[in-house]
Amino acid sequence: MFNYEIKTKISNLDEIIQVIKKQGAKREGFFKQKDYYLKVGRYKKKIREINNEAIEMISYTRNEKMGRKDSEYKIIKLTPKQKEILLIQNNPVCFVEKTRELWIYKNTRIHFDKVVGLGDFIELETVVNQKPKR
Repeated sequence: MFNYEIKTKISNLDEIIQVIKKQGAKREGFFKQKDYYLKVGRYKKKIREINNEAIEMISYTRNEKMGRKDSEYKIIKLTPKQKEILLIQNNPVCFVEKTRELWIYKNTRIHFDKVVGLGDFIELETVVNQKPKR
């Protein structure tokens, strides 16, 4: 899959939610997430736990330009045992805990993240059908 992504810190969460609601965005869910960022060569990988239930490994390459992050990614479901093995084999370089409120507007996912120790963020993530030509 390929997507365009922009993320920035915010201080006016309630105002932003009112604006996107007026535009027709729909709230899709609320999640507690734990992300373990791994250092594995030139690719980026993270293990994500969602609501203490689902576990996935997200592998991605990213090209950053003018604040936008263009990513090609793949998501693989993991078992708790697979997660533990991967964490032992690939010492995490960072751990992030957050709550995420997900909204959808057309083909864009709008994430409102409350990151422990860092604050509130908005992330716009638009999945596209094909990777752009470079």
